Amino acid sequence: MIRMAPVMAIAGAEARVIRRLVRYWVFLSLSYLGILIAYFYYGIIHGLFSSYSASVGIIQPRYLMGPVSVLYLLIYLAGCVFLGFDVRARDVRERMNEVLDSRPYSNQELVFGRFLGVFLPSWIPMVAIMVLLEFLGILLLYLGSPVGDIIEIMSVFSVVFRMAIPAMAFALAFVFLVTLLVRNRLVAAILLLVLLGGDIWIMSTVLPVNYISLIDFTGAVTSIIPSDIAPVMSDLPGWVQRFAVLIAAIGMLILSAAVHPRLDGGSRARTASMGAGIIILAVILTALVYYQKAEDINKVEYWKEAHALHKDVAVPDLKSISGMVKIEPGDDLVLDLDLAFKAPDHRQVKQATFTLNPGQEVKKVLDASGQPLEYKHENGLLDITLPRALGAGEGTTLHLNITGIPDKRFAYLESAFRIETIKAGGSGNVIGMMGTERVFFDPRFVALMPGARWLPAPGPETGRDDPRHRDMDYYNVDLVVEVPEGWLVAGPGRRHTAGKGDETHKFRFSPPAPVPDVALIASRFESRSVEIEGLLLEVLIYEKHLKNLDIMAETGEHIRSWVGERLKEAKDNGLGYPYDGLTLVEVPNLLMGYGGGWRMDTVMSQPGILMMRELGFPTARFDSAFRKPEEFKNREGGLPKAKWERLRAFFINDITGGNVLSGAAKNFFLYQTSSKGKESLALNYVMENLSTLLLTDTRAYFSAHLLNSNINQLASDVLVSYFRNRVAKTTISDEVASIVTSRPGIWEKVLNTSLRDMDPWEDPPSTVDILTLKASAFARSILDSLGPEDTGRLLALLRETHRGQSYTMDDVVAAGNSLGHDLEKLFSDWFGSTALPGFVCTEARIFRLPDSDDGNPRYQLLITVRNDEPTTGLFRFAYYYPGEGTPGELVTSDPMSLEGKNSMRFGTVLSKPPVMLYFVPYLSLNREQFQVHIQPYDPGKIIKEKAIEGREDIPWAIPEDGSIIVDDLDPGFTVSEGENGSGFRLSAKEDEDRITDQGLPVAPFYARPADWSRITTRGSYGKYRHTLAAIGAGKGEKEATFTATLPGSGSWDLDLHVPPKDNVFLGAKWGNWNLLITDKNGDEHEMAFDSNAAIPGWNLTGSLELPEGEVSIALSDKSDGQVIVADAIRWSPSAGN
Repeated sequence: MIRMAPVMAIAGAEARVIRRLVRYWVFLSLSYLGILIAYFYYGIIHGLFSSYSASVGIIQPRYLMGPVSVLYLLIYLAGCVFLGFDVRARDVRERMNEVLDSRPYSNQELVFGRFLGVFLPSWIPMVAIMVLLEFLGILLLYLGSPVGDIIEIMSVFSVVFRMAIPAMAFALAFVFLVTLLVRNRLVAAILLLVLLGGDIWIMSTVLPVNYISLIDFTGAVTSIIPSDIAPVMSDLPGWVQRFAVLIAAIGMLILSAAVHPRLDGGSRARTASMGAGIIILAVILTALVYYQKAEDINKVEYWKEAHALHKDVAVPDLKSISGMVKIEPGDDLVLDLDLAFKAPDHRQVKQATFTLNPGQEVKKVLDASGQPLEYKHENGLLDITLPRALGAGEGTTLHLNITGIPDKRFAYLESAFRIETIKAGGSGNVIGMMGTERVFFDPRFVALMPGARWLPAPGPETGRDDPRHRDMDYYNVDLVVEVPEGWLVAGPGRRHTAGKGDETHKFRFSPPAPVPDVALIASRFESRSVEIEGLLLEVLIYEKHLKNLDIMAETGEHIRSWVGERLKEAKDNGLGYPYDGLTLVEVPNLLMGYGGGWRMDTVMSQPGILMMRELGFPTARFDSAFRKPEEFKNREGGLPKAKWERLRAFFINDITGGNVLSGAAKNFFLYQTSSKGKESLALNYVMENLSTLLLTDTRAYFSAHLLNSNINQLASDVLVSYFRNRVAKTTISDEVASIVTSRPGIWEKVLNTSLRDMDPWEDPPSTVDILTLKASAFARSILDSLGPEDTGRLLALLRETHRGQSYTMDDVVAAGNSLGHDLEKLFSDWFGSTALPGFVCTEARIFRLPDSDDGNPRYQLLITVRNDEPTTGLFRFAYYYPGEGTPGELVTSDPMSLEGKNSMRFGTVLSKPPVMLYFVPYLSLNREQFQVHIQPYDPGKIIKEKAIEGREDIPWAIPEDGSIIVDDLDPGFTVSEGENGSGFRLSAKEDEDRITDQGLPVAPFYARPADWSRITTRGSYGKYRHTLAAIGAGKGEKEATFTATLPGSGSWDLDLHVPPKDNVFLGAKWGNWNLLITDKNGDEHEMAFDSNAAIPGWNLTGSLELPEGEVSIALSDKSDGQVIVADAIRWSPSAGN
């Protein structure tokens, strides 16, 4: 029996000793410093930048500081090693062991007393710092500071109690036990740090998320994403896991008492047995959590297999769903529905198969006459035996009564990945912040997402997201939703009051157009609404998050004007908004924001609904952005327009799926009709992008696959690129899409796979990026080729003729023909071929013309462009004009098309000459825009020539000067590895872990490569792209070889192209390179090239007498410098040859 008086006396004495130790204050200071730095770091970023992008909300201190507090724990847990390993050594060192051994208390009392003496001085400061941060947040907000926020209170309790107590107890108990067993402080300390570090490494890199709880003594993984709407510390398995960690700590303390060398007259065996038994209990509890999580994963796989067995059944064509939905939050969901459907056009149906969440229970099924029907509901499959077989295209109506809460595990059954089975990854993996709950049924909030199949969905849950094999199903909806009194509901279209029940409210949703899915979001919301062009635009938001609505109230007129203009333009083109309402509703951070299938697209937009996470607009710091209104007085439009522009950019720059502009655009077309056939996968993507560009003049990018990776480097690259390209007025979303899709691996696949032949399940992340690159460019090409009006008419015609049905690529071409546009070749090239245009635009000419009649200066700009590939391509020109104290202005030309193997000259008259000229292809072998050299000119010299406006075709010919050039991207370039290596070009498939660029690994930016690797850099030689191959200096065993064929014998000059040296491994030493030239006869000629003395461009290496035929140049990696570059070589006839 442990007596508390001795325990507390020992604890008090130990605590006094601990507080006198320097190392205690060192680790405490480091812990405080770490958490304060994190608080202000995230606070500054969120306070200053959260109004620019909803994605910045991911690092909001209010919701992130709970998980960040793990930093405090980790630092202090390391300190526990050095605070607890004196459990016996200090007594011996200070010769107090005999005195203490004679005291009348047991070893258990001694161990538990010393444990509390270390634990309390460690835990209490954590409570203090969290309380301090809470008061600091309150003070900063009171003072109007742009940084700082109050931490969500439930996450504070979670950190202080649920995480910290078991974690610190476990670490200290572990330290006590190991120290008493090893009896050597240094060995014990090293062993403990290795074990703790290894545990953290395994959690972050080895184990899937679902199984981390087996060794997660910190409790970070079992934490729930903080929320104001539905706050909770953890779920039941999480609490069991923390309880198990605490029990294990108690067991280890008892074992420590058993192995303590002090004699207390008790039974060591009995004490050890008790400690071992308690540890076994902790292991059993942990095992129960493990098996429960494993069972969840196995259940999902079992459901998937069951549905896969039904993939060939006749899928009913659902026509309408009507009836009653009664939501009893946290308790029950009652459905009383009428389903009208028909058999497929070419098959009869005897047994109607639907998907219905296995957590729900079907009470009865009645036919149209009210007679009960036989049915079976297993594994999420609802098979209903009809009274008679329906003939092809024949319809019927069924009545269903369903109760029960949907099983959240069933949602998004077919997914490229599930968050439970992925590895935690590093700090850059933010997929966990995208939510973990696929369906939400809490007493405070309800989100019934379509992917949970809470409403019966036709057919099995397999292949539903692949329109090549299964058409999208559209149906009409007429639902009455009953919720508790005081609750509001967001659903498909406008919410109509339908009466009251016993302490309930009823609302009706009956949109005038069909929907592909139905989502319902319900809670105690505050409502704000406005009607624009007949559309009810409503905002439903949590009552404590109204601040930004008040701050941004001045934007109301701009919102009405912008939305009204777009609605009117769409309606004038026959593409009016199909529903009667659009609701923007706030959802908890815990709700998963992405769906299933190969694409795992955002689910934040549903028919008639746009969702916004509470860490986005509701809690962004717009107050910080506009805390000094006087700064906006002199801006055009003043403060209201500045707020509107910031608000629009806020949503456009969201890369986490919450872009409300692109989400709203889906309602106009994608939610009304979709494509089918072998091109449908890409065609849907094209039409989605096309409608978004047309209606909102923006494009959106979202990839859950990208967020399921370390995005730290991407974030850095995006910010650098965004601020560097601000003159082009690009968005953060544009920069993300551009950087992700410009990766060499994506281009490798674009050049090898047509849109028609893509298999999305082969590599889902790459499929998303390939479609973003190619389909987005195609959408822009259509819009710019047809113009906004005819593009709108094209979409409207498709929607009108195929509303609630599917269309093919031939239907799109036919619609274009009816509008006077021949789209057949355009679609055939983009979908069926991998060929791309290749543009050459080397120089532009500017000269001054006589001034205009009113005295304004005129400048003639002439540009010559070649397309050296057989495929037609589109492009623009961009002219840069510097500003005075501003970033300047970038003006773009109208789009131009150039057929393959053709040339053109373009002329335009400008009022002032541009400083820089850029060639901007839509999609070409050039891969990216490039700067065009402008010939020097005398602005004071006037040339009296006829002004040229527009384009003229000129004869296509590749200039020839008798020279032969081999570039690092040409077939004549190879590399070899090792003494006996033969020439080869790496295939992207040979090593999937290495990022390749047309056969060579991509050089890392931070180090000189050990193998020949590709670098893309301005100033290097290239026809379409400017690249080179480079390698760090070696032993001469690795060579890059340029092979050419000389048309005649004689004397030939050899030139090497050298890029600007600052562009290749800045600061590297350039030295002598060794070349070995081998002619057709096998004769070898050695040459040395002093790269350090070379200038950017072509450098003469020497002249050789060579026979006609093949000649190779081997560039060795041996050098007295640090880097060797293989850019391009040129053979030119020597003078007199």
